[in-house]
Amino acid sequence: MGARERALALHLRYPLNFVAFSRGFTSSHRGVDIAWNDAHGGPNMPIYAPADGTVVIAKDGMGNTYSSGIPDWGNYVKIKHADGVYTLSAHMLKGSVCVSNGQYVKRGQQIGRMGNTGYSNGCHDHYEVYVGGSGTEYRVNPVDYTYAYPDQDVHPGDEKEYGIKRYTPVKEVGNPVPRNPMVDQIEVLATTLRARKEPNLKGDVLGYVKPGIYNIYGEQEADGYKWYKPDDFWCANDKEETWIKVMRSEYVGSPVPRNEKVDQIEVTATTLRARKDPNLQGEVFGFVSPGYYNCTDRAEADGYKWFKAEDFWCAQSPNGDWVHWLPQKDPRYEITLMQITEDQRKEVEAYARAQNIVYVVKEV
Repeated sequence: MGARERALALHLRYPLNFVAFSRGFTSSHRGVDIAWNDAHGGPNMPIYAPADGTVVIAKDGMGNTYSSGIPDWGNYVKIKHADGVYTLSAHMLKGSVCVSNGQYVKRGQQIGRMGNTGYSNGCHDHYEVYVGGSGTEYRVNPVDYTYAYPDQDVHPGDEKEYGIKRYTPVKEVGNPVPRNPMVDQIEVLATTLRARKEPNLKGDVLGYVKPGIYNIYGEQEADGYKWYKPDDFWCANDKEETWIKVMRSEYVGSPVPRNEKVDQIEVTATTLRARKDPNLQGEVFGFVSPGYYNCTDRAEADGYKWFKAEDFWCAQSPNGDWVHWLPQKDPRYEITLMQITEDQRKEVEAYARAQNIVYVVKEV
């Protein structure tokens, strides 16, 4: 997917809620000037981010001088939305810029107010779109990449004269779930991430993925992207991994060396849950890292034996194959009994096993 396709996929939103042009895009005017009227907030109306992205420049503090000897844009905000795709709003009111360099913003978030700073002779928003890079040579006609959304008012005459496009919301797909440290998950951050039937750019588009957290049911790489399958669709992460945040299952615990002088457990299962309390209703912290742990407490609940290692509890399966109980071998007990019957000997042995006593029997 090239920069042009990425820009079109963003469905940029006009930065003001009243869309009317006082000047269009030409070879000498590489942007559009968006005007105002009293019915839509007056000359200092709010300016919003056209799409999700990161602020790369936020300039404020300049007054209106109408002089070619100062930066033409006056106070302005420039946002990077995707690889090679940027927008810029200029001539902002002094003191109105409300974002900072490096800040992540969402579509529709206020970034400033319309003003008359820089090389300007009237209050307006000079709006630019860049496709392919951040330099001025990459400026394109914003009308080709920007849409008027249903809640924005458009000047009827300008809609026809400039070809202002209307945005029709597409179907949202997906059913986000809560965060679960026990499984691999993704968090969809972008609001215009396409859900496709297959993990490639030619796959049928089913709609936009509803932002939120999803379990991962498949992963692939194709067309230069990493693809993830949540639910019954696929979605791609951009190369900078800003569309999707990947959250792998979490492991807790720090195994220690084997020590026969203390009570220990050996965790052998790779998907044994670590819980806050010794019961099946206890909060889950993640999976227990396999290995040896010093055991500081034991309990029984919900039909399981529970062992406490560090600050969490874990359960032993009924047949004992998730966790091995390893009691300390010291102190040793020496039992001296004379003239005992075979039944008495078996009774002693049974008692020792029940109490986890390591014993030595000497014949005298």
